[in-house]
Amino acid sequence: MNQELLKKLNNYFQSRQDVSFAYLFGSIVSGNIHSESDIDIGIYFVPKTNELEYESNAEYENEDSIWLDLEKITGKKTDMVVLNRVPSTLVYSVLQNGQKIFARNEDLLSRLYLSTSLSAEDFRYFVSDFIKIKERSNSLNEIDKDRLSRIAVFLEKEIEDFDKFKKVNQISYTSDNSIKRNMERWVENIVNSSIDMAKIILASEKKQIPETYRLIIENLGTVQDFDQAVATSLYNLFVKLFLSVAGDRTHIGTYVGVSPSPASNENNSCPVPSFALI
Repeated sequence: MNQELLKKLNNYFQSRQDVSFAYLFGSIVSGNIHSESDIDIGIYFVPKTNELEYESNAEYENEDSIWLDLEKITGKKTDMVVLNRVPSTLVYSVLQNGQKIFARNEDLLSRLYLSTSLSAEDFRYFVSDFIKIKERSNSLNEIDKDRLSRIAVFLEKEIEDFDKFKKVNQISYTSDNSIKRNMERWVENIVNSSIDMAKIILASEKKQIPETYRLIIENLGTVQDFDQAVATSLYNLFVKLFLSVAGDRTHIGTYVGVSPSPASNENNSCPVPSFALI
């Protein structure tokens, strides 16, 4: 490892208040670097909310200028990866195997490491199950059809509680442990069931493995004969609730409300999906 380069990068990021931490990763860390190798640097911008950010769609105004600065510092072609946006598996790999350049907030770094390690482990299981479903039939077989039917019934019942939890405000959520516990369990049930349902449908249709949980739900809209209104409603609800599961859960109450469609900001309604899948 080039300690002089590490020091220059550390000094640079110390001067930037918009970056929480940064890592070197890839060939420069593994020792496989050569004269034509790029320099891979992962940076994590200060989150725009109090939640952890990964697999987000966030854009940051200084991305281009930071990238140009890094190329000047390294003197090489530099691949800057914004860790707030990439899949949890990549974030975890960078934090686990990379070389830390600097960290302004060690607590935030530790929370992100724990969250992405759990998410990455879950996603590896998802990929394994996706492949098994995809390989065992050319269409939805009886085993997966029965499994899908059970998930749909369960999910329908869980979503019936939407209006009840929508009335919960942040004060009651944070002060009443019973409400907090019930809401967190409800959110996790919907998120996990949505992922399982989408996994079976997409794998049975021989779709490619999505890279993120968000894309798993979004890609339901590409399935022939799948109700587009259901796909959009489920996407809206899933994205909102997934943020609370992927983050610290301190603001779940704020997510059980309204969310614009990914294709429209005409209103703040988040219609509750009704399923007729089988």
